Amino acid sequence: MTTQRRAFALVAGAIALALVVAFFVFGAQSPAPSASPSVSPTASATRSAVASSPAVSAAASPTGGASARYGYVAVGGGGFALVSETGATVHQSACGAPGRPCDQAKIAVSPDGKRVAYWIAAQGAPWELRVFDVASPTSARTVATLPASFLGLGLRWSTDSQGVLFAAETEGYGGIRGGAGRATLSAVDLTSAQPLAGDAMPVRTDGRFYVPVAWDRAKKLYAAVLSGEGGFAPEYAVADASGVREMKVPSGTSMIAGQIEASDDATRVLGIDIGANVVRIWPIADTTKSFDVGPGPGARISAAHWMPSSDRVAWSVGERLDIFIPQTESSRTVYSSSGGVQLVALRPDGTGAVILSTGGLLIVDVQSGATTRSGFAVGQVVIPRGVLLR
Repeated sequence: MTTQRRAFALVAGAIALALVVAFFVFGAQSPAPSASPSVSPTASATRSAVASSPAVSAAASPTGGASARYGYVAVGGGGFALVSETGATVHQSACGAPGRPCDQAKIAVSPDGKRVAYWIAAQGAPWELRVFDVASPTSARTVATLPASFLGLGLRWSTDSQGVLFAAETEGYGGIRGGAGRATLSAVDLTSAQPLAGDAMPVRTDGRFYVPVAWDRAKKLYAAVLSGEGGFAPEYAVADASGVREMKVPSGTSMIAGQIEASDDATRVLGIDIGANVVRIWPIADTTKSFDVGPGPGARISAAHWMPSSDRVAWSVGERLDIFIPQTESSRTVYSSSGGVQLVALRPDGTGAVILSTGGLLIVDVQSGATTRSGFAVGQVVIPRGVLLR
């Protein structure tokens, strides 16, 4: 399978899930939601739920003029745009390369919401990794250029928003039996005068490619999923001071690589197991200590993301948007709708969320549950982490 087809499969898997969820949410009447998530340890789990944990605390309420302060990255038309919650287009940029249009994997927003990284390549030119500050989006700078014949893949910012972890591979690499070429995982330290830090993990020639998950610059820790045809995530790799370790992703055959993400402090990882209808969580360096959190019977998980700078998880299940603390039975419903709810994106400070419901695309205040209608169009692909426009 070519890189383009395999990358398409990765994105298509996520889109297919969204379409299934959309049908479930809007095309059928959902049963009454359960009161709280259930935690079901896997065979390798070492921790259990704590039923008496305190209720989930809400984030601080947004200040006045919030709709103009927050924005999101909307992808489409061969590029992407910074769009405010009021629907105003702040900036547009080209992305991807001729014949390889922009997708969610080729754009990343920093944890603090102040920077955007993306891939771009002109016809016949090398792929370039560019970065700009949201405060000055027209001043993008190239921080890394791939060697000839290499294609840019997934991106992930470091925990301190000072570097970018990126994957790449040579044209025509991969396929079910592997193939000629290489797949790499590298890092750009934006605080260094020599920004290209080199290979974060060993070069691959076995047909697998890297999907970046996390980079903690202070701890010199890197994490990535190993994926291949179909875009699923059968294996996971961590590199730190003790070396590189590859391990199985728990029940990885039904987990899409592009949906696996680390918490902002790079201590835990979550992924959605589609078949089991659970969110699977494990420590950053050890998949054997995973545990599952499920919504209970009658509600399908449509999306799940770590809350910014938090140990909490936001997810949409059936007719509601909830926030919960992993390993506990404590859960708080932020918003519910009889027509169904799907989490789309989170503000970078965690004060609000973009959701899709029967009312269209709405902005939900995480503390109060109050909603306002967003100004951008339904159907746009939106990066899950928002940006700070001012």
